[in-house]
Amino acid sequence: MSCFFLIGDIDVWNPANTVARVFHAEASALAEVFGTPSGLGPVVDDECSIDGRDFAHFVEVLLSEHRRTSHPVLKALLEGVIGVGLVLLERAGGEGGAIARNAGEFWEDRRRSLSRRMTRG
Repeated sequence: MSCFFLIGDIDVWNPANTVARVFHAEASALAEVFGTPSGLGPVVDDECSIDGRDFAHFVEVLLSEHRRTSHPVLKALLEGVIGVGLVLLERAGGEGGAIARNAGEFWEDRRRSLSRRMTRG
């Protein structure tokens, strides 16, 4: 089984259900901690619609926190969601794609590496 993540009508990711649940839960928890909506809708019938504008803002907030903190564990906890988020934004294009492409060399390497492993439907 797998789940479809969509930004608008663009299929940006088709992970296994367990991977989808972990990403969704981590992103939801970080959204609560940092007081900003994640843009992720609920998973319904193995599909999750993403509000592109809210999700782009969410990823920007996480990037800002990652740059701001010197705490190595917080950085590590943020990196998974940011990395996946940048892949999704790049695949959706537009403003989100620009965020993904301009995040910096570390994130460009991370995004490319993850993207090769993140299937679409």
